Amino acid sequence: MRHHRTRHWKEPQGPKRVSVQEEMGRLESSYRKELEVKGDDRQEPVHGCEGAEARKDLEWWVNNLSKAQDKVFLPNTPDLEIYTDASLSGWGACCNEVITRGTWTLSDSRKHINELELLAALFALQVFAAVSKKISLRFFMDNSTAVAYIKHGGGSRSQALTEISTQLTTWCEDRSISLEVVHLADKLNSIADAESRAGMDSGNWKLDPLVFNRIQDLWPSAVDAFATPWNVQRPSFISWHPQPGAMAKNAFSVN
Repeated sequence: MRHHRTRHWKEPQGPKRVSVQEEMGRLESSYRKELEVKGDDRQEPVHGCEGAEARKDLEWWVNNLSKAQDKVFLPNTPDLEIYTDASLSGWGACCNEVITRGTWTLSDSRKHINELELLAALFALQVFAAVSKKISLRFFMDNSTAVAYIKHGGGSRSQALTEISTQLTTWCEDRSISLEVVHLADKLNSIADAESRAGMDSGNWKLDPLVFNRIQDLWPSAVDAFATPWNVQRPSFISWHPQPGAMAKNAFSVN
């Protein structure tokens, strides 16, 4: 019955908080690159920082740590709690009993499951916090690698995972969203897990672009009213479930 229930999530407002995950990711990425340049695979720390980028990172820490006023970066009670999961066929998410899901594009389906877990979190963030600013947010995920990369804003082992996690933390930082992520046992993440394995909806297809363009010539439209991010053919679209980038959901409810 949960799948047929329509809920709306709130867009809470709160005081501005400082985010540091992206800067941690930058420093870890710099460490990894320096090891690669030196041909050194030791786990010892690299001493010293060189270059304008490293100086920029250190200046960020000096400026923003002073703004924190000796307070913790993450609050105890988040404004939003989002559960996410990914499978090799798709992703799923749940927030305040509102659920959503999506299937992978052909290129995404070739990615490692750890990358898919991070993409699921990024998509869920863009859905449930699309217009939010200055709030706190807590993710629940059952993939320990994805959790670690979000916590640190990147890592020293995978460039692909670092890029996605940095994109996610940067998205939050640009909106003054405080981000926390918690590892969750598989059996406690059942809703998001089920959505990630639901597969493609029976009506989720795409017209041949040539045919679609001919229809557009006859009846021009700026909005694709029944679409998803992976089959949209107009600049703006309306989806059935909440989707990243959608201007609205359920075209039948839009005037």
